[in-house]
Parts: sequence; structure tokens; C-alpha cells
Amino acid sequence: TPSVEPPTAAAQTLLIVETQTQGVEPIVGRYVERALRTQAETLGYRVLEPDQARPVMQQLAVAYPPSLADLWRVTYRAQARYGVLAVASADHGRYHVKVSVASRDGDGPYYAEGNSNSAGLEAMVAGLLEQALPLPAAPKPA
Repeated sequence: TPSVEPPTAAAQTLLIVETQTQGVEPIVGRYVERALRTQAETLGYRVLEPDQARPVMQQLAVAYPPSLADLWRVTYRAQARYGVLAVASADHGRYHVKVSVASRDGDGPYYAEGNSNSAGLEAMVAGLLEQALPLPAAPKPA
């Protein structure tokens, strides 16, 4: 019989869940996701995209946006080391973004949030991910 447990997660795998937008155009979420992906790759992570999270969320009957407990479940099932969810909103002409990170092994959760104008949005999001996300484990020498 096949095991119910997913295989061990790759240490450098990160799952990005579709960004939740509140009171801003959905395109803002795509910019946030692009910044998250780019920064995660810069930090050495292999990134699983939001379209890879959707089927797992459906299988687990997880509501959107997922709670942190559900983000952990999705991260675990997707065999990722970390799961990331960003929420983007706006207030007085500035974007506000909160980044939440769930860890497969249960440490955390980790958070970071900040505000920016549209010109600095992606740089701000990259900085938030770097604040919230532990650095990937160094590869073991051969």
C-alpha cells in the first residue's frame, strides 16, 4: 500500500499561494507574487507557483485565503519547506502588504509587513520576504 505521508520536502522549496488583494486591483497581487518569487529565487529557493498551490488547496478543501493552519497543511501536502501568503491592500495612496510564512516542520509562523508607494512596491515586498523567511539550508558538501 502506498504511504499516506508525502515524501520529505526539499530543504530549498518554497510554495507561494495566490496573493489576497483587499480593495486594490488584482494586478497588484501579481506584482507582489513576482517580487516574492524573484526574491525567493535570489535567496536560493526553488519556487512552486500559485497555480501549483490551487489543486492542493482544493484537495484539502481549504478556504481562500487560507488560515495559517491551512497554509501549513497546504505547504506540507505540496512537499514544500515553506509556504508563503501575502495580503495586499491600500490606505491613503500607499500599498500595505503583509507576508506570512508557514514552515513545514512547524517552527514559526513568520510575519513581516510594510507600506510603500507603487514605485517601491516590489522592492518592499522583496524586503518583507527576506525579513520573514529563514535563509535556506546550505547544500551539504559532496
